[in-house]
Order: sequence, then structure tokens, then C-alpha cells
Amino acid sequence: LALVLPVIANGGKAYKKKHRRVPVLFIDGVDILAKQKDPADQKLYLNLVDWAKKCANEDSLRIVFVCSDSHVLALDQQSFKSRLDDLIEIDDIDETEAMELMKD
Repeated sequence: LALVLPVIANGGKAYKKKHRRVPVLFIDGVDILAKQKDPADQKLYLNLVDWAKKCANEDSLRIVFVCSDSHVLALDQQSFKSRLDDLIEIDDIDETEAMELMKD
């Protein structure tokens, strides 16, 4: 992960420079990682959240965490709030609505 995240972040910076827009990265299934009992998995999850905050602060990449279990999000909102500026919970939406949200 330590090797991959900088490559993704640098790609985001290059994309922004070329297209004058901040790219969006969707990470699906974070609820699976968040529910793990292994401290190493929990640390990985929190490292991803911290990395997302860093990318947001640098305005190089926007990270969207997708989870299918809103219970996990409710349990971990304090962790997210301490690391991120905006937390938005969205129920199931169709493709058209999703595209509109990504434009905003």
C-alpha cells in the first residue's frame, strides 16, 4: 500500500494539471475492511482515511468510500469526522443521480 498510494496521488496531480479538474477515486467495500478484527486491517482502513484527507487538503484527489453497510459508517463516523471535512451518506441511487453528484 505504501508503494501504491503515492503513485495514485501523483496520477491525480497529473490529471488535475492536464484537465484542470480534481479526479475522483472510488474505493468500494471499505465496510469489509472496517469490520475486520485484525488490528493490521483496522490500521490499513484508518491509513486510507488519513490518506484521503491528505489528498483532499492538497486538492489533488477526491476519495469516495463506498460501503454497503451503513451500520459500519454509523459506528465509525467519529473516526471519519476527525479526519475529513465533509461526510455525506447517500442511500441507493440510480446511475443518473450518481453522475449528477460526481459533477458537483
